[in-house]
Amino acid sequence: MISMVKNALYVLGDIGYLNFELFQCVQHIVNNFKSNDKLILMGDNFYPVGVKSSEDAQWMNYRMIFSPIGFENIFGVMGNHDYEGDPNVQLQSPYIKNSDFYYKLRFSDNTDLFFIDTVQLYENHCSIGKNDMKRILNEDDYFVLKNKQLDWLNSELEKSTAKYKIVFGHYPIISNGAYKNALYPIKKILLPIFKKHKVTAY
Repeated sequence: MISMVKNALYVLGDIGYLNFELFQCVQHIVNNFKSNDKLILMGDNFYPVGVKSSEDAQWMNYRMIFSPIGFENIFGVMGNHDYEGDPNVQLQSPYIKNSDFYYKLRFSDNTDLFFIDTVQLYENHCSIGKNDMKRILNEDDYFVLKNKQLDWLNSELEKSTAKYKIVFGHYPIISNGAYKNALYPIKKILLPIFKKHKVTAY
């Protein structure tokens, strides 16, 4: 009899307070975490204004909470609060595995993961706009940013032969929360792409 060990994905969002409740949650994950599992951070990784340098004091709490997982197992996307600081600092750190704003990861033989940057897709949502993009990316044209990323997403989804395609992004496309009436623009952009390429989950 062959035992099939399945990999697990653990997903945490809006963790930026890096508080004791998060510590307890991560400890529970650690108790179940296996070598091929992955932890996904869904953005707003640091409250209230992201991090601005590798010396930011918030890294101490982050390292203390997440080191038992193994930083090589932690992948993420950026949220609007991360853009209040400098998200490049997170991408260049040794504490989050990904080094780009959007990217693809082969998770298993039948599952591909696609990580997108919804902040770059939705101008002025949560007060992140052209000035922030100019400061962070040296690009203030949202049309250019949006189309470059959507071209990449369409191309990578098209090339994927995985049975399961899972996309991660900070802004939801459907919500009953505070922003429920503001999310139509991101839904209008992304839902047709997800339908076209038979995305399993977002």
